[in-house]
Amino acid sequence: MFDYVLNDSAKPALLKDRINYEVMGTNEWKHVHTLNKINNDTIIFYLNNNQIDHHYKPESHLPPTPGFIEQEIDFKERSDNSYGHPWKVIDSSLDISNGLSFFSMPFDKPFELNGSFFGKLNVSINKKDFDLSVTIFELKADETYFRLLGRSNLIRASYSKNRSQRRLLEPGKVESIPVNNSFFTSKRINAGSRLVLVLCVNKNPNWQINYGTGKEVSTETIDDAKIPLKIKWYNNSFIEIPVLK
Repeated sequence: MFDYVLNDSAKPALLKDRINYEVMGTNEWKHVHTLNKINNDTIIFYLNNNQIDHHYKPESHLPPTPGFIEQEIDFKERSDNSYGHPWKVIDSSLDISNGLSFFSMPFDKPFELNGSFFGKLNVSINKKDFDLSVTIFELKADETYFRLLGRSNLIRASYSKNRSQRRLLEPGKVESIPVNNSFFTSKRINAGSRLVLVLCVNKNPNWQINYGTGKEVSTETIDDAKIPLKIKWYNNSFIEIPVLK
């Protein structure tokens, strides 16, 4: 590889096309000319508020009746900080202490999850800003969780539409937060597996915590955590996951 790039040697057989990627779970390299060839469909998760055993069941279509999931985050309480826990790539449990989880039904047929997920989260909060993370797991038939991204997709709501200019949220108003900067991944999802979407509000003390006052976040302190964050996740919010069937 380095000889090809730096020394003008012969092109390695591994680089058969412009885009070359490995599919986890198959140990197979694939080669395509453009990114739109890596997938041919999407799986969509609407944030349905139908709760089953502490988890939610996402819908593949826009729910006919408007609704929302209501959540309260106490930034003074840190024992429920799931985002701060070192999630493993493969684990036997899922810690969602301060988050929400959405479990798909088991899939009948295998497919490849290829690309970067995207979507839109419609929320209203009682503050001017908050940080959230979006993570996707495969729940295998043997009840183990496989983390499909190297890290969570962390979003600061006030910069979600323009990373160079901060726009604070208006308390009580429904706001749309785009999700469009996730990492590329490729993995075979076997029959019997489920996909699990996890949404968390960031409380990790190793990160800069956004208490939502609207001040410069680096100047906020624990004194700004007196009022809990109250958030409504509306069920017309969605995440789309690109797949190859």
